[in-house]
Amino acid sequence: MSKEGSLYKVEQVNDHLFRIIGLTNEFAYLLIGGQQALLIDTCCGVGNIREVVDSLTNLPYEVVLTHGHVDHAGGASLFMDKKLYLNKLDWKMAKTQMKRWMRDFYVTCSLKFANAQKKPANLTYIQNKNPLFNELQEGQEFDLGGLHVKAFHLRGHTPGIMTLLIEEDRLLLTGDACNPSVFLFLPGSSSVEQYRNNLKAYIPKVEGKFDKILLSHLPKECSASFLVEMLVLCDELLASKKNEDSFNMGPLKTKVAKKFSRTTGFTEPVGPNIFYRKLEN
Repeated sequence: MSKEGSLYKVEQVNDHLFRIIGLTNEFAYLLIGGQQALLIDTCCGVGNIREVVDSLTNLPYEVVLTHGHVDHAGGASLFMDKKLYLNKLDWKMAKTQMKRWMRDFYVTCSLKFANAQKKPANLTYIQNKNPLFNELQEGQEFDLGGLHVKAFHLRGHTPGIMTLLIEEDRLLLTGDACNPSVFLFLPGSSSVEQYRNNLKAYIPKVEGKFDKILLSHLPKECSASFLVEMLVLCDELLASKKNEDSFNMGPLKTKVAKKFSRTTGFTEPVGPNIFYRKLEN
């Protein structure tokens, strides 16, 4: 594998699922079925994630982007010979997020705030070629041969963010849609009230179908009870209308539902938290 490919680390989740870890601790997942594979997200477009994927499988594969942010769609131009799926509500966002300056800004800020590291010298950014997307829809299924993946929409972090249920493994990839630090302060994000309503409608669709939640960033996984715990936090925050913390992420100022560690980015112990701009519509 070349130097560009070596920027990534690979962890085996089970005998057919791999977690690919990018420079800023963003995760892509490669699921390998009996007949084809599915790549979920493409990291931030630094180095060559394509080399990593192709070293793990020789099966044909398609690519699903959970949403249009740079750390998920940034490497999509490496897969223009594959079928690329993204919810249509995030297509416009992805075109901006995939630009070279945006990827550099993301890497610089992420390493500074999350890892307290300087950006490595001579990073190789892939060339953005504005790939064409196929629409990823609510309820869409992927049959990989013995493994089935179903997509569910959970609007909040972005308008088009999708989650993926790996049915046979009873794993639910919520990614950035529901994790210990849900970001609702970015352009296009929902209010807490909107997110709460979307989450309440979403939970019955997946309830009882998974045993564990996979994430797109640290801490990697959450228990099956996490969706309900997040819904409870939304209700508590809307009832009290009072946040316990605040934070400036570059030029963006955000309220935070619960106090969190500046070292880890999480509550102690780790639980649901929301970074937001607006409580209600």
